[in-house]
Amino acid sequence: MKKFIQLVLFAGLASFIISCGSSVNKKVQSNEEPKTDTIAKEVKTVKSDWKKVYALDEFGDKIESKYTLNVQFMGTMTNSLETGSNITVKMQIKDSIIYTIFYDYSDLEDELPNGKSVNLKVKIENGEVLQVRQYFTNNRMIDKDKVLLKLLLAQEVPLKVIADLSMADSDASTVYKYNISTAGLKDLLK
Repeated sequence: MKKFIQLVLFAGLASFIISCGSSVNKKVQSNEEPKTDTIAKEVKTVKSDWKKVYALDEFGDKIESKYTLNVQFMGTMTNSLETGSNITVKMQIKDSIIYTIFYDYSDLEDELPNGKSVNLKVKIENGEVLQVRQYFTNNRMIDKDKVLLKLLLAQEVPLKVIADLSMADSDASTVYKYNISTAGLKDLLK
């Protein structure tokens, strides 16, 4: 009798395990998608070299209404000592004004003729070359008149730029050449 009870218990346990396993297999093999009440939202991805950097309040929380747009890219520099040396160009848009800083082969900012101005040569999408006035202060080139920003927003391709500092200062012989990406900039400024 004892063996009979053990056999019945073993058979019951085995059938329970088999039935559990078959229901798992049925769930895995089911091609039905789970039903949900959520609505998928379309997410627009903006491809841009420009990055939105938010200002932080005193608690370290971002302030949605205060931000800058930043971009960094490579260009070349030619002066009385070097020809075609690589430089890093960093640009920042704050309150619709573009600030540009040039870095040569070190992490130090290149010295610019403070208090002076220069006309950049800017080649736009249709091949036309325009003159765009920029001002120098604190080793930054500033787009006070917001003309460069307007050109960036009106173009679909990168702007080609030449900044000849000898036009601002007869003692300066540096010429910077670089391209400014326009990709995604309009979307980030919305």
